[in-house]
Amino acid sequence: MNAAACQTNTYKRRQPEQSLLYRTIAQHLDTFIHNRAAEGRELPAYVLDEFRSYLRCGILEHGFVRVFCATCHHEFPVALSCKKRGFCPSCCGKRMAESAAHLVDNVLPKAPYRQWVITLPFALRYWAATNKELEAKIHKIIISSINHHYQGRAVALGFSSSVCGSLSFIHRMGSALNFHFHYHVLFLDGVYVNPEKPQLVPITDLNDGQVETVLTAIAQRIIRHLQKKHYLDENGEVINAVPPDDLFSNNDALTAALSASVQGRIAFGPRTGEKVRSIGKGFGYQEEIPLAKGPLCCSMNGFSLHAASFVRDHDRRQLEKLIKYISRPPLAEHRLGKAADGQLTYSLKTPRKNGVTAILLSPEELLEKLTTLIPPPKSHSVRWSGIFASSHSMRPKIVLQPSIKKGIPEKTIDNNDKGAPRSNSMWAKLLSRCFGIDLTLCPKCGGNLQVLCAVVDPHQVARYLKHIGISYHAPPTLTPVRDLGLTYDTADIS
Repeated sequence: MNAAACQTNTYKRRQPEQSLLYRTIAQHLDTFIHNRAAEGRELPAYVLDEFRSYLRCGILEHGFVRVFCATCHHEFPVALSCKKRGFCPSCCGKRMAESAAHLVDNVLPKAPYRQWVITLPFALRYWAATNKELEAKIHKIIISSINHHYQGRAVALGFSSSVCGSLSFIHRMGSALNFHFHYHVLFLDGVYVNPEKPQLVPITDLNDGQVETVLTAIAQRIIRHLQKKHYLDENGEVINAVPPDDLFSNNDALTAALSASVQGRIAFGPRTGEKVRSIGKGFGYQEEIPLAKGPLCCSMNGFSLHAASFVRDHDRRQLEKLIKYISRPPLAEHRLGKAADGQLTYSLKTPRKNGVTAILLSPEELLEKLTTLIPPPKSHSVRWSGIFASSHSMRPKIVLQPSIKKGIPEKTIDNNDKGAPRSNSMWAKLLSRCFGIDLTLCPKCGGNLQVLCAVVDPHQVARYLKHIGISYHAPPTLTPVRDLGLTYDTADIS
């Protein structure tokens, strides 16, 4: 039996053009853009680029690489991807798998880890998303408050000097495609002592009282900072709005979409201002006490903290699973459906207490929600802190393979890839790791596959695809504008 026959699964090209998400964007993007321009609220360039790049992602007619077997001469094309970080299910999924594999294999030492999830009050979510300086300050307060917990426990154990380590993933989405700015922070569940020869001291006996103490510190320190900046008064009431960065102050469409999404409302179209879901209160009141919401989970002043997810030091598979969850794509394509009247449904991850299991959106409302999930240019989605920070002197002593950077070497010299330029992880390796598909082996003879070249010139693309018997007419990516009066036509979504 050859190697290819041993594979559990066989590679098949994904066909994004057949998905409901792709068809919806292709049929309604130009109308959505036109309507915003007609209102005098044009969308920023990075949002338009995200949408248009998605419509080219995975489409052979927009470019591909030729994969070739030197043994049996079998050859097939692999479509190029958009490599965006907004909502593309394929590219975001690849980034998720790549990050988890790299962190587990090359970076994170064998130690216990805990996930801390911190959510913010509704008003603060919008402020943090539109003001980089405030967002960085909030993140610093969160990390230092959790660090204080671990280092305080270390002092109680007799270690006067210790170092923590964390990795923060900044999320912009909620389960209902609402804008929900919050933090997932993966912390070493312990501290390192002895800088010359770092030694891990596990601190895993977290209890509800300690979670309440950490949350109280986070909430009070953030509120004090907002009061110092004269955004809140002494009673915690909003008196001045946080000024947005230039990107947002100069883009009314973007700020309107963000503000409405935070509140669970619609920003554009016939249903402007109407609710998509109910919302809670703002910052609460100054004397509010922590409210327990479950094991190692509580809320206070509109803030909440969840710290129940824990991975033991020997369970690397569970650690990779947790990192995939933390770095997951913002959009779950399988939850998007179509109602009988042509509207779109998006199933909630967990049914609400009032029995709601999904939200209902028009096609343009879906595009509006996707707009808020696209990270602005030069905004961080991952942050390293403490001993994991690149500049920390102890980092090379504790990471698994300090010489290996994210990705794989583009070239090797004498079988030694040290110092070689690196690119993102090989797509074939990720397929093998995640789905049991080994794309380095020929599916016909089991020989080694290699990439011949990339084909991006439209004439050469058409010529090659015609030669191998694949339709070479690019699918229509955009439907001409047909809605000049802010009304919706959803009947043509098939």
